[in-house]
Amino acid sequence: MSWFSKKKLAVGWHATEDREVLRFFDGAEWKGTARLSALDEMGPLPFTEEARAAKTLSELIARQHQAAQTVASATKSLEQLGAERTSLERQIEDLRAQQSDIVAEKYLEEINLRDFPTVADGVSKIAEALKDLRAQTKQLVRDGGAISTHAGLAAFFDTKAGVDDPVWRELRKDISTLLLGIFNAECEAATRAMRSWASLNTAGDRINAVHLKLQRAAMALGIGISEEYFHLKHEETALVWNHLAAKAIERAEARAARERLKEETQAQVDYELALDGLDKELDHYLKMLAEMKRRSDPDGVLRFEALITDTQARISDIRERSANIRVGYVYVISNIGSFGEGIVKIGLTRRLEPMDRVRELSNASVPFRYDVHAIIFSRDAVSLETRLHHHFDDRRINRVNRRREFFRATPHEVLEALKAHEVDVVEWIEDPDAQEFRLTQDQERLELKSTMT
Repeated sequence: MSWFSKKKLAVGWHATEDREVLRFFDGAEWKGTARLSALDEMGPLPFTEEARAAKTLSELIARQHQAAQTVASATKSLEQLGAERTSLERQIEDLRAQQSDIVAEKYLEEINLRDFPTVADGVSKIAEALKDLRAQTKQLVRDGGAISTHAGLAAFFDTKAGVDDPVWRELRKDISTLLLGIFNAECEAATRAMRSWASLNTAGDRINAVHLKLQRAAMALGIGISEEYFHLKHEETALVWNHLAAKAIERAEARAARERLKEETQAQVDYELALDGLDKELDHYLKMLAEMKRRSDPDGVLRFEALITDTQARISDIRERSANIRVGYVYVISNIGSFGEGIVKIGLTRRLEPMDRVRELSNASVPFRYDVHAIIFSRDAVSLETRLHHHFDDRRINRVNRRREFFRATPHEVLEALKAHEVDVVEWIEDPDAQEFRLTQDQERLELKSTMT
């Protein structure tokens, strides 16, 4: 007998043709079926409870899956939000930095610290150095190093001013801005005004003067322009001066090159004229020699043979000097009427007649003629001139244009230098004649004497 035949069916459950399946009737209609495997000791569970339990389990599983999806989505959203937050924080930092830069730039404009144009902007090397120097200057302002504080003096005036600390600090800030604004404007004006290499002292004096005035004016507050900032502004003018000096040297060297070319051209003209004259002389002597031979005049033959030999030697010498640019004359001259005593000019000329060069110099914008102390012929005049220039290099009058060959030396010192370099000096005039200058002095004395009588 089966387990089912031994048990009483639960209320509402009825047997079917399939012994393993039961049907449920609620008194009005058939509701559903259940297998015997769903029966417990009390009989089969109501169909609705089993279905409800299964449905609940399915719903719980579905809800669990949905919750897992929700958690995954939330996790992903959280990660995205975290990334967005990081991005926004970076943007905020960038905006704050930009705001700080804008504030800093606005302050730099307020204190007149800007990249103004100069005459040196066209030179890349100096322009780059100016750019670096100005960046250093701006950074010093941002770091608060442009204004120096005299702690002891500031503390003294703090106790005497009778002003609240916040007001005093704000006043110092405003005065600092005013100080830098005035100082920078004056420095810019001084630098912009530089037009020649001789303008460095003028610009420096202007910067020093305004710096001194501002330091005195701000003394009561215990503040002033810092030394570091002061020196940076001087360095800016020095950079511009370097460019102007370089341009001046370049122009001077160009003028010297033109003068050398002119001198060399004139020397070549002199050589050609001399050779032309000597060629004519030689031709004349050759004709006369032939005539003497035709006349059977031995004395005439000897005389014209000697003249021909001498002329040929002179022609050979001039051609050698024309071909060798190192051959020439080194001259030592002075002009006490124009430059005073103790100043000499040591130069070189390749002219056939060196006094032509001295006369040209005497006519070149000097009130008196030059006096000649020595004119020394040399097969290597270039080296001789160079040795003398090096000997007196620390006594140069013009240290910018080295082609200006004036030196603070006496004629006797030059003579001693020539002896030290083992140069043979055929003729030397120690004391300058200075005839025009001395006659002018005598005339001035006579005029002065006549006015006094």
